[in-house]
Amino acid sequence: MKRIILLAVLVALFQTQFCRAQVSPLDVWTWRSPYPTGNDLHNIIYANGQFLAVGEYGIIITSLDGANWSQRYSMSVGSKRRS
Repeated sequence: MKRIILLAVLVALFQTQFCRAQVSPLDVWTWRSPYPTGNDLHNIIYANGQFLAVGEYGIIITSLDGANWSQRYSMSVGSKRRS
């Protein structure tokens, strides 16, 4: 009986330590308000190796990896919803 319990504990430890799924940085979301912008974002695309998101007040942000974003500026700032 003790051997069965010991074996079960060892199997459980092995599974938790060595059989973890690989986690991508995009699997874990972190709120960074208001980084990169405090404006609402309405559309996002991935093209030519980068993400591009557009939102209120003409905000445009880009990212190569989906985690680190840079703000770009557009010439359209008149309407709240330009995207």
